[in-house]
Amino acid sequence: ASAVAVGAFAFVARPALVDRTNTLLTAALVARPAPLLPLWASEGAPWSRFERLTFESESKLNRFHSQFAPLLSSVQANESNMLSFAVLLSDEDPLSVLVLERYARSQAYFDGHCTTQAYLDFTPKLDRLQPNSSLSTYNELDIGFYGRNGTDTFTLTDSRLSSAWSLAVELTFSSDAKVTQMLEAIVPLVDYVKKSEPTTLGYKVMRGDKDPLKVMIMERYVDKDDAYLKVHRSSKEFLDFKRTLRELAPEVDGHSFHESP
Repeated sequence: ASAVAVGAFAFVARPALVDRTNTLLTAALVARPAPLLPLWASEGAPWSRFERLTFESESKLNRFHSQFAPLLSSVQANESNMLSFAVLLSDEDPLSVLVLERYARSQAYFDGHCTTQAYLDFTPKLDRLQPNSSLSTYNELDIGFYGRNGTDTFTLTDSRLSSAWSLAVELTFSSDAKVTQMLEAIVPLVDYVKKSEPTTLGYKVMRGDKDPLKVMIMERYVDKDDAYLKVHRSSKEFLDFKRTLRELAPEVDGHSFHESP
């Protein structure tokens, strides 16, 4: 059988399917249609990739971390178009992680990251670990911020932030009009968070590049108990936005994570 790389992992294709599979993958990577530009996004806007991996044992999870380290080092040294590259540890399932990748543009993933030797070395190793995987990708909107240190990175630079906690919330709406209403309603909240919540490390809004009815809100806090539960969720701006969101009635899929070093 032949291994065919897709995303950050590989799957095994039966010989009879290899030629057809390679043709489909080539068409997807070379001739895929331009993604829809979401509201408030500009040509060449940053692009994010979220991949949740769940392993069947702690030993496989530990092998993943050790095998991921060389890829991370290579990215830091060689990929200037990679804005953020992080592994977040689920606080819901100890065997799950979220690999979060941010690129200056989507093409930097396909033409840059996926062609590196470090990536090509890593994918078969991840395949052998056989994690369950779910993947989603988004175009970033000009709403919100990733970091307060002026570098717009995801990296923790302060040892006091060892308890940092993140929340990734995907909202799926029933119409484009409801997406527009939601994006308009969240702007006052984002402005308030940036100005008045110093313990909120990041609050970024993005929209699905394949499904424009999906919106992701990526939130980062110094900690869960105080910064998120006490400070963020008690503001008038948050309560106003929550009321509007309830009226728009999206499907909600949220997951929370501890940040790893």
